[in-house]
Amino acid sequence: MVEESAPQVSKLAARPDVWGEVAAALRIPASTILSLDAGQLLRTAVIGTLAHPTEARGATLAMLKAIKETGARELDEALRADPLVAEIMRADPKTLTTIAGKAGIGEQEDVFIGSQFARRIPGLKDIPVLGKVPIIRTVPSPGDLVRVSEDTFTTFNNYLRVAIIKRILAAGERAGKFASHEALESEAIRLGFADRKELAVAGREMIGKVGKEYVVGDVPKWVRAKYPQLPLKPGIVWTEAMDRAARAEAWRFKNVAALSTVVKHMTGRGGFGAAERFLPAMSIIDLAPRWVISYPQLVWDLINPTSKMTPFVRQNLMRDMGVFIGAGTAAMAAAAAAGARVEKDPKSSDFGKIQFGNTRVNIFGAFTTPIRYIAQAMWGETTAADTGTETKRDWEVTAGKFFRSKLAPAPALIWDIIAGSDFINRPLEKGRMGGLRQAYRRLTPLFAQDVKDQIALGSTASRALLPVAFFGLTEQAYESEVQKFWLARGGRGQLRDQPEGTKQLVERSFQAQRRRERKMERQERQGREAR
Repeated sequence: MVEESAPQVSKLAARPDVWGEVAAALRIPASTILSLDAGQLLRTAVIGTLAHPTEARGATLAMLKAIKETGARELDEALRADPLVAEIMRADPKTLTTIAGKAGIGEQEDVFIGSQFARRIPGLKDIPVLGKVPIIRTVPSPGDLVRVSEDTFTTFNNYLRVAIIKRILAAGERAGKFASHEALESEAIRLGFADRKELAVAGREMIGKVGKEYVVGDVPKWVRAKYPQLPLKPGIVWTEAMDRAARAEAWRFKNVAALSTVVKHMTGRGGFGAAERFLPAMSIIDLAPRWVISYPQLVWDLINPTSKMTPFVRQNLMRDMGVFIGAGTAAMAAAAAAGARVEKDPKSSDFGKIQFGNTRVNIFGAFTTPIRYIAQAMWGETTAADTGTETKRDWEVTAGKFFRSKLAPAPALIWDIIAGSDFINRPLEKGRMGGLRQAYRRLTPLFAQDVKDQIALGSTASRALLPVAFFGLTEQAYESEVQKFWLARGGRGQLRDQPEGTKQLVERSFQAQRRRERKMERQERQGREAR
């Protein structure tokens, strides 16, 4: 029996899409929790949105039209019909993503990788009896929410990327940094080429060979296979005009390629190069692998010493990063002047956040996370957000916490079950209610969870920010276990604002109670096992 099934297993494993299907099934929770908002504006594409507000406005209008499925398809077709988009995709094919659930694992936006199963989650209207009720038919299913969220997310990012690239290229053309698409196309036709693409193909072989003949037999096989209609025939002499045009074409193409890569990283779409074939497996483990790697790659773009980056593109990236950092710093300064607390300690989980009451607002989004973990690993300690007390922690533990923070919902649940506690060390609840709470945390859209927390724990000011949170501003309201312990024993206000001696005393009392509770749990478990 085993010998007979082995070939079938090998055949299944050999299918090119099998891991994509497995990833899609396991990422259903990830697709649902990331739906129901427009977080691309101030989360994944926050740098592009702040540095290019006019382009972001146009992308937002396109996003609103994409709420309707046919609108999303029409917008995508119209965008790809632009000659500049064809040039962008020729320079970096991964710049734009595919919409409407037609994409493969590597072609989708990162946070909706493998959403084809999640898009088919039924709702009340799909139940035969309830589906006949008119008002029920208007209630969207979870699959509908995933579809709308993915299509609007993808449309916004695609339109924003193209608009930013267009604006920067136009500025470069006006400044004489490189020739325009129209000028190169006209020159290529004047010299006898069909278009710019044919000029580029010839230029790969002939740049620097003025006066020599262009011989078809000397062209590499891959060029002949990809471009069977070569622009020049044997015996045609490569002129200085052709050489200048080919160099101008190559320089523009290099700038377009570098700019496309930078804008892609700026909007949360990184790349893994040769390791892209492992993306389905990575997406099972990581919530958004390309988003995680995009910010380090963006920083690398700033200092990249290789010839792939051009001075013009690097200069524009520095300007955009300056706008982003300046806007975030100004917001934090204004909040501090208004009486909010701004955490400056890089070892604290609240680093870079604005705090008022139980609410934390993270202006810099995912940029602060790696800085915090690197600081904790370098100093070998962490700072408690509630009390400000510093605790020793080995770098291996910090690395494990960072890895755990990036897990997708399914592997995160497995880790929590094995550890017996969640990411912030809260013991897992058992029984039916514990299971329902886990389902709520792993399947409910994050924005809906934030709204619930703000209603329960937030202030009037923090609730006023909920419309901005819908567009991706990270706003969380919660009370830590230590804060709850402090309030339960008659304390008032935030424990963080109390004298140092009080904070240490409360922290020690809290830890002592936790140890007593764990000891009682062990004794009860041992008693049950003995019976």
